[in-house]
Amino acid sequence: MLSFAEDIKPLSYVKLHTDDIVRKIRRKNRTMIITENGEAKFVMMEVGRYQKIINAVSLMKILSFGENDLRNGRIYSNEDVENEINSILAE
Repeated sequence: MLSFAEDIKPLSYVKLHTDDIVRKIRRKNRTMIITENGEAKFVMMEVGRYQKIINAVSLMKILSFGENDLRNGRIYSNEDVENEINSILAE
């Protein structure tokens, strides 16, 4: 869970304490929100954690395509797909 006192810092703080922030992010597997002029502008996290988020979002997008196809009746039986593949391979 995000701790406002620990995990939201201004850019000026980051400039002065970069090593400490990196250690904390690595040690506690935390995400740091960086503010600029009082507004949240940047996020710092380990790249592995970022990759997991991107993978999860990509999977959710793929699933939403499938749900949309299902809703709109764009579904095919295994037999239909197999016949189509065999037809293409026979050409």
